[in-house]
Amino acid sequence: MLGAMDRGGDGSIVRAGDGETRKAYHLLHQAEQVCDPQKREQVVLRMYLRRFGQEIDPGLSLAQVRGLEGMRMRQAYARASREHGVAWQGRRYDRQDWDKGTRSTGRSRRRMPC
Repeated sequence: MLGAMDRGGDGSIVRAGDGETRKAYHLLHQAEQVCDPQKREQVVLRMYLRRFGQEIDPGLSLAQVRGLEGMRMRQAYARASREHGVAWQGRRYDRQDWDKGTRSTGRSRRRMPC
């Protein structure tokens, strides 16, 4: 079932989903997982395994896992630059002034709300 659909007073179409996707407990569960440091680390381990098909040492800190991901991404960028003939010499940024960096440094600034 696609969910309820209605036409708003201004002619817009308003739609609401049905089923499990609109349950608040899913959002609450995610908030609990991200805001509890131990649960968050377990989520990171499971996601890494699911995404990359390899287990990582459960003793690694979140910063170390981010370092692994950074290394993996640098290798991917270097490989793509070779395959497409585009020069790439790494991301450059000033940790004291993020606005001087490359566009992708904006992603590094994101922080969790809890």
